[in-house]
Amino acid sequence: MDYQQRNPLTTSEKEFYANLVQLCPPGVVVLSKVKLAELVKPTAESGSDIFYEHIKKILSFTLDFVAYDLNNNYTVAVFDYQEDGVFKEERKSFLTKVFNQSSIRYFCISRVAELYLIDCFKE
Repeated sequence: MDYQQRNPLTTSEKEFYANLVQLCPPGVVVLSKVKLAELVKPTAESGSDIFYEHIKKILSFTLDFVAYDLNNNYTVAVFDYQEDGVFKEERKSFLTKVFNQSSIRYFCISRVAELYLIDCFKE
């Protein structure tokens, strides 16, 4: 089997990443292409059918960018970035629900300039 290197970020995603890193306060790092299951877990009883159903669902989502506070060990915010401004409504609705339950701020952004218009690091 042969393999070829891939670029994990597009040119516009690299620009978004670089700007988000600049906005992060000390101790906050930016992670990209993170599985939702790395940030949240189902509350259903482990081993139950509903638990596995929920695990399968959250494993199917990859998040664009995550701001993570290393000092306090928590996720500050999640950013969906779509340069074309087209966000899948089903994805947006599901992630909004999950992050509201988990007290994680969630932003859908279509232009880098929008990063400078929100205070994503307020307490």
